[in-house]
Amino acid sequence: MMNKFMWGNMNNPKVYLNEDNVRLAMNFRNNFARLATALLNENKTDSALKALDKCFEVMPEKSVPYNFYVYPLAECYYRANAIEKGNAISQRLIEISEKELKFYFAFNKKFAGAIDREKQFALGILQRINQICNRYGQTEIAKKAEEIFNNYYKLYAES
Repeated sequence: MMNKFMWGNMNNPKVYLNEDNVRLAMNFRNNFARLATALLNENKTDSALKALDKCFEVMPEKSVPYNFYVYPLAECYYRANAIEKGNAISQRLIEISEKELKFYFAFNKKFAGAIDREKQFALGILQRINQICNRYGQTEIAKKAEEIFNNYYKLYAES
């Protein structure tokens, strides 16, 4: 993953990635998270950070949008004491989730059932970010995620 695999220019904005390619990239990101976790478990923090950085080098958000599957990478950054990088991902996930929830809750109740799963995913991301940020002492970000979660969960429970 680090030295031999050819990443196919996913980081080049001129390369088109269709829906299938973007979904496949989620598996690659998951593999990077698993690699970083294993390295952190072996106390190889420098190697874990290299793997995490490589992940975002070959699959930047501009090419492969952030979603539910990127939060484990934020957690790995926190574990590796790369707090700013973990915070950047966490804050971006909060921003994306809030935007998505605002969009989803604008739908007429007649159509709300069709997007219920998407609502749950967005709420789940906020909840997970809250937990991770609290665990690593990032209380300001955790509080923001919790506030947005609570606002939209209340709407979700009422629907």
